[in-house]
Amino acid sequence: MPFSALHDRTDLLAGGLLIGGEWLDEASGGRLDHVNPTTGKPQASFPLAGAAEVDAAVEAARAALPAWRREAPAQRRRILVRLAELLRERGEELITVSMLECGIPSTLARAAITGEWIEQAAGWAERLYGDVIPTDPAVFDYTTREPVGVVAVLLTWNAPLNSLGLTVAPPLAAGCTVLLKHSELAPFTALSFGKLCLEAGIPPGVVNVLAGAGETGAALVGHPRVDKISFTGGRATARKIAATCAQTLKPALFELGGKSANLVFADADLDEAVRTTLVFTARTGQGCTVPSRLLVHDSIYDQFVEKAAAAVQAVKVGDPFAPDTEMGPVISETACERILAMVERARADGATLVTGGRRGDGDLAAGFFIEPRCGWRAGSRPAASASTVGRCRAARSHPSAERSRAATARWEAWPASSSSHERRTCRSSCSRSGVRGRPQLDHSGHLVLHDDLVALIQHLMARDHDAGVPLARQTLLEELHPRPDRVAEQHRPRSPDVAHREEGDRGAVQQAAEHDQALGDRHRQEGGRDA
Repeated sequence: MPFSALHDRTDLLAGGLLIGGEWLDEASGGRLDHVNPTTGKPQASFPLAGAAEVDAAVEAARAALPAWRREAPAQRRRILVRLAELLRERGEELITVSMLECGIPSTLARAAITGEWIEQAAGWAERLYGDVIPTDPAVFDYTTREPVGVVAVLLTWNAPLNSLGLTVAPPLAAGCTVLLKHSELAPFTALSFGKLCLEAGIPPGVVNVLAGAGETGAALVGHPRVDKISFTGGRATARKIAATCAQTLKPALFELGGKSANLVFADADLDEAVRTTLVFTARTGQGCTVPSRLLVHDSIYDQFVEKAAAAVQAVKVGDPFAPDTEMGPVISETACERILAMVERARADGATLVTGGRRGDGDLAAGFFIEPRCGWRAGSRPAASASTVGRCRAARSHPSAERSRAATARWEAWPASSSSHERRTCRSSCSRSGVRGRPQLDHSGHLVLHDDLVALIQHLMARDHDAGVPLARQTLLEELHPRPDRVAEQHRPRSPDVAHREEGDRGAVQQAAEHDQALGDRHRQEGGRDA
């Protein structure tokens, strides 16, 4: 299977550093060869920023800050809108660059989405209002929103084009200057973006682009003249950044990865759940929102694994430029070896690999290709595969739960209402924020239930287990997604009689909870284990 001629478009992979509007072809950090993950061959080289280039970029950003922050908000908006237009016009070129450096199959739609994000950020340039606060009549009390200053953006490699729209445009709209440090694994999309910034009319020094590995990022994080850090990546690096920023109380913004879980209940539409699970192939499992981990109800587990394995086997792996390719290579040889080692370690821990998990062969042998995998996890440790499937008997905390996740999905038939018995599949994402008294996620990504809701569910389960399980589940769903009429009802004034009855209900629930707690305490004292 010959690869597309587009792999020869190395003329698009211009290397260099953008500092103060000037391009540098050489730097004190040396040069690095970039390897095409599809072919496994070097395709271009680029300079790496050392300490001297980091200092020069910081000074250029600080020199450009006063004029850019004083620029009329409407003018900043117009410049960013022009940047979005240029990004759409050059979308095909940018997508080609991204596919050459990452090997991820993509479409022009991604460039269009990035343009929309830049335009959305541009609109905020004229909407950063302050407040006048009524206090003492003799005091004029007000707030105003001002640019933070110089922002260092440490970019990820798995979606460089999308990340640019999400991380660079907002600080520019607010009047900040940006130091864009891209990953050494995917440098060329950010460099092409820097050229478009200058063409759109962004003044020299407002956007500076640096290439480098971890040392370059650490120099930016610890630099005393950098005012804020924006980091997209893993938790281990985020901890180091947070520790450095804590020394000077420098603000930092983190967008971290995780193993996103899908919960598949017994009454779910399995074909639809399997179809959506295959989203993990779009980025070869290299994403923070791909459904790479599944918890499936025990009663449908074998059926789901059979369907998922068949679907994974049908995924077309190959050249990302081929129109029928669904999954490309991983980012590097190092990543390839690490993933294969994790598969072997999972097997050693007792996991069964249902399908896939081998290095690509034939025409794909030179690249960093791995067959998509569907793994069965034994025990409490998950198999390290692109799609890990584990059993569960109920929707509760699971031993394989990760402390960080970017998106969570639930598959089940929606509870039938009194006016309709239609059964349909529901998928929803858990929010990271909540209202006091309602279910919410804590800082570790775990679902936290208010004490009153926990007591109510315990009371329902204690009355009748068979009837209480679906009733408790429906109660939890209604708390997570309250109907508008119920919300309105909560804010309606209560009559004294209704309030008295509600207080009595709450008292009964509290008594039931105390009774359950007493039974649990006695059971533990006798050496038993809670179910």
